[in-house]
Amino acid sequence: MESRSANLGASTLVDLVLKRDTEFTHSPVVNRRSKDWEPEPIRWTGIQSMYRLFRTADAREEPTHARPR
Repeated sequence: MESRSANLGASTLVDLVLKRDTEFTHSPVVNRRSKDWEPEPIRWTGIQSMYRLFRTADAREEPTHARPR
């Protein structure tokens, strides 16, 4: 089964590179635009909060040249 899908992919790629108008170049997977990913507000908020904590810790340690705990 893997060799068939590899063959299909290779045939499609060859036809696209050579700009041939074949059944492979008109398949639904060619030039298909995938849907946009949904935003990840919780992940983004968590990462931004972590960065803010790092900046705050750096700002507090800078005047005293204290080592991180």
